[in-house]
Amino acid sequence: MPHSDRRGAVLAWSGACLVVLALAVGALLLLQPWASCPDDSAPAACPVPADDVPLHAAGWVGAGVTGVVGLALVARPGSMRRR
Repeated sequence: MPHSDRRGAVLAWSGACLVVLALAVGALLLLQPWASCPDDSAPAACPVPADDVPLHAAGWVGAGVTGVVGLALVARPGSMRRR
């Protein structure tokens, strides 16, 4: 396997891993398993406390950027070339 093909495969796998990581972080932020509501038994239905808004915003932005970078690596021309 030539060096450029190996590099493309590594970038494609790295991109795919980044996309999976972004989806996992997004799901975690959506479901908020650490939250507790006094009124409800479903943590996902709880509003984000005011103290956690910056953390959630940073998490969503980070997940979005990670997903876009991962998709860019996967969609890179030549990254999924097969012989």
